Amino acid sequence: MFCIFFFSVPCILYSQSREYTLKAVYIEKFTRFTNWPPQAEIKNKEKFFKIYVLGNKEFSETLNNIFSIQKIYEKPVEVKLIKDLRNIDDCHILYISEDFEEELTEIIKYVEEKPVLTISDTEGFAKKGVIINFYIKKNKLRFEINETALHLSPLEMSFFLLNMAKVVDPVKSK
Repeated sequence: MFCIFFFSVPCILYSQSREYTLKAVYIEKFTRFTNWPPQAEIKNKEKFFKIYVLGNKEFSETLNNIFSIQKIYEKPVEVKLIKDLRNIDDCHILYISEDFEEELTEIIKYVEEKPVLTISDTEGFAKKGVIINFYIKKNKLRFEINETALHLSPLEMSFFLLNMAKVVDPVKSK
């Protein structure tokens, strides 16, 4: 019941900071409905849950503030601002800012078969292969999921989350 309420909360954006906070909360909720394969070592409590941010310092700082007290999968969370594709090998979530639009195809290709949940908030990024993309519609924060990109990754996502999203590039039935 809480989840239905959470995903229908209006998003009246008073500031960039408020928007980033709401997106950070959504990201934590997404992890509750996403399963990582064993090689991601989610069950290993000795290792951090890693969220890497490509190119958005302010969002990285917001994530750091929130996840300094919030755990994911009962693990501490490491948030790291990165500027280079070579630094994403061991992350669980990769947020890709619009600054990396030119490199997006290369980034998607690089993480395609890795246990990395890609997230962005840039128009058109879901159609280009980012798994989850935020967008605003009627003053509410919404998200879309690229079902084909999800299917190509080793991640599994709850039907509930897929039902709440606008599905982009749906997997074709045989």
